[in-house]
Amino acid sequence: ILSAAMMLRYLGESDAAETIEHAVVVTLEEGVHTRDVSGDRAPVSTTAFTDTIIANLGRRPTIWARRDYKPLKLPQISGEPDFVKASSRRVLGVDVFVESARTANSLGKSLERLTAHTPLQLAMVSNRGTKVYRASGAMTDPVDHWRCRERHRWMHIEKLNEFDGELGFTRAQGED
Repeated sequence: ILSAAMMLRYLGESDAAETIEHAVVVTLEEGVHTRDVSGDRAPVSTTAFTDTIIANLGRRPTIWARRDYKPLKLPQISGEPDFVKASSRRVLGVDVFVESARTANSLGKSLERLTAHTPLQLAMVSNRGTKVYRASGAMTDPVDHWRCRERHRWMHIEKLNEFDGELGFTRAQGED
């Protein structure tokens, strides 16, 4: 019966669902139960239980607190995959995360040498949220996890991992 009330609520018939739920609660308050609910008390048949619920339609529970439901009003969202559309978009660069035991100065100089003849331009290196290369005077206690901000237009970066000696990525056709 309560499943039918849920179905009515789903179909937008909240008032009918509420009426049925109230009648079920009033019936239970009156001590009318089927064998699966009654325990040691005298159970009634499912027909008698249903007849009592029908007789209690329109009544409200007096003992049990009952929460009334309101229909959900969900926002209408476009089915388009790009439903959030920016009026402008510009890629400013990329943050590359590097694991290294080097110092900030050593890592920064190494990255600048590595990218010297490329369009890449190292903007800064940070550690634990603090800019550490080129030194800004801020103090930090660095760990071996560095964020290296490069200024260049990037599309995508993936890590190429190996797990227990097995490649965790696919090779391109023709790649040995």
